[in-house]
Amino acid sequence: PLPTGSGPRPKVAMLVHPDMVLLDLIGPQTVLAIAGSEIHLVWKDLNPVSTDVGVPIAATTTLANCPKDLDVLFVPGGLKGSAALMEDSEVLAFLRDRGSRAKYVTSVCTGSLVLGAAGLLNGYRATSHWYVRDLLPLMGATLEKDRVVIDRNRLTGGGVRTRIRDRGPGI
Repeated sequence: PLPTGSGPRPKVAMLVHPDMVLLDLIGPQTVLAIAGSEIHLVWKDLNPVSTDVGVPIAATTTLANCPKDLDVLFVPGGLKGSAALMEDSEVLAFLRDRGSRAKYVTSVCTGSLVLGAAGLLNGYRATSHWYVRDLLPLMGATLEKDRVVIDRNRLTGGGVRTRIRDRGPGI
C-alpha cells in the first residue's frame, strides 16, 4: 500500500556508479518515489558519474553519510561498472554493512554480481542478466533462471527487457 502520510517513509539507498545502466536505476527509483520512499542515491562522492547512455547522475549522499539502517538496499546493473565494483573494497564493505541490516536487498541485471561479490547472496536463490548469471554460484548463490527471483529478503531481477524477435534471448 502507498503511504498515507503517517509514519516514517521507507529509507532506500540506491547505489549509483560509473557505467551503470541508467534504466536499471530510473525504473525502480520512479516506483519507489511514487510509493513515497525516502531515496538516497549513494556513491563515494557527489560528483556526477557516467551512465551507459551518457546522461550523468550525481549521488545525493556519500557512502559514509548514507543512513545506517535501511528498508531497501538496491544495486543497478551495467556489466562494465559491475565488474569494476566487484573489485572495489570500499563499495563492497559499504554493501556488506548496509545489507546486513537492510529489510530488503535487491538488484537489477548485473547488480546481483556486485551483491554476490559482497557476500550478500550467499545461500540465497538469485538471478542476473542471462549473459553472466552462471557466475552467481561462484559467489555462493543458487542460480535461478527466472526473470525475477525472490528468496526471503533478497530480490534479484534479470534486467531490462530488450528482446526483439529473432535477435537473441534478451532479458
